[in-house]
Amino acid sequence: MTKHALISANNNYVANSTFTIPEKISVDGIYYTVVTIGERAFKDSGIVGINLNKVNAIGVSAFEDCFELKAVNFGTVSAIGNYAFQGCATLATINLRNVTSIGDSAFYGVPLSKINIDEDNSIFNLVGDETDGYIHKKADGTANVTAVCGTYGGIACGNISTSATHIGDYAFYGCSMIDFSSAYLANVGAYAFSDCFSLHTLYLGTVTSIGDNAFAHCPISRVGLNPIGGNYKWCGYNAYNGYLKKNDDTTTLNPTCGNQGGVACGNVSFTDGETTLASNAFYDAEGITSIVFNTVTIFQSDWNCGCMNLYSVTIGSGSYTSTNDNGWNQVGLVTGCILYAPDSTVADAFKTNVILPAYAAKWTYQQAQ
Repeated sequence: MTKHALISANNNYVANSTFTIPEKISVDGIYYTVVTIGERAFKDSGIVGINLNKVNAIGVSAFEDCFELKAVNFGTVSAIGNYAFQGCATLATINLRNVTSIGDSAFYGVPLSKINIDEDNSIFNLVGDETDGYIHKKADGTANVTAVCGTYGGIACGNISTSATHIGDYAFYGCSMIDFSSAYLANVGAYAFSDCFSLHTLYLGTVTSIGDNAFAHCPISRVGLNPIGGNYKWCGYNAYNGYLKKNDDTTTLNPTCGNQGGVACGNVSFTDGETTLASNAFYDAEGITSIVFNTVTIFQSDWNCGCMNLYSVTIGSGSYTSTNDNGWNQVGLVTGCILYAPDSTVADAFKTNVILPAYAAKWTYQQAQ
């Protein structure tokens, strides 16, 4: 009878080295076939490469936060556990070969630039190519994209172009794609692209629904939209400066991503009759760099919480009111944030009535031109 062995957590792995898992190990003269990498076996280690040889399964967090890991030979691996490679900040290339099971967030935040999988893999296929593509469940067909990493997360890189109409919840959560385009897009699920820290360009086709926080923490710098047939419109003077708005919204700008979050980039100037920014309207919209409020005078709770790259705000001489609970938290993390106003009195009133005291000091008044 074949005896199986598991590689367990160990602090003796040599940093800056490539480690090969032996096919068999001997314990007290008895040989065991190594089939599993145990939970957290290499977590936080300094290895730069791993050859998995005849291993079948990788345990939970087995290589999590291996910041120096650059190369993985998956060998005969068929199952990858939750968070197995999460946080591997220098792992750029993977070939999953015949992997048929991938756990939650297994490759979350990994800066992949090249991916591949065997053509005869029974569960997954590659859509696109190895530098501009994503891993896809064959069972989803061509119309759907769902998470391939358990319930949370996908595997993608480069410039993604797809004919899919439905992007499911968490489908690309934590992926390293740069661009996403779908001319036929109809639905985007909750957190579908959340934490795609390299995602800069979107083409959303005729999208009709977007879920909560679908694009949270994405540094979006360009947005395209087909204005015919969808439920949204683009308000801005070009694709690099503006915001997405529901067609049904009038004076109140609500979140475009379900109940929390928006899609916006560059210089946002409110020119479509808005007077109120609703709660969570631009929650974690990191693509915004500056705002001109124009007719907007009412700010509801957390409308801009997490707009980390917002560094410039321009106001008029009107009266501003706010029910903000934490709306300026994690806003303007860059130094030298500027509040443009007609005069210092107006600026001080805005900082008192709208910007919470804990965050007001970082905003320096300059007279508007």
